[in-house]
Amino acid sequence: MGYVLQFGDWSIYHSGDTVRYDGMAEKLQEFKIDVALLPINGRAAERRIPGNLFGNEAALLAKDIGGEVGKYRAISRCSN
Repeated sequence: MGYVLQFGDWSIYHSGDTVRYDGMAEKLQEFKIDVALLPINGRAAERRIPGNLFGNEAALLAKDIGGEVGKYRAISRCSN
């Protein structure tokens, strides 16, 4: 389940764990998203969980909802 937070002229989309589904971009376009927080850690069967978006999928989703792709920062949790 994702959330769209709107305040003033700004809309922020936090997708939570997600993979793209048919119609997702079209549903989000109506909110005119300014910032999209999308999980990028892919999917691997050996992890036995559905997983999330791959980087190229997240970039395409951001583009398809009307965002500017190219100005971003990837934040990753590192383990020792």
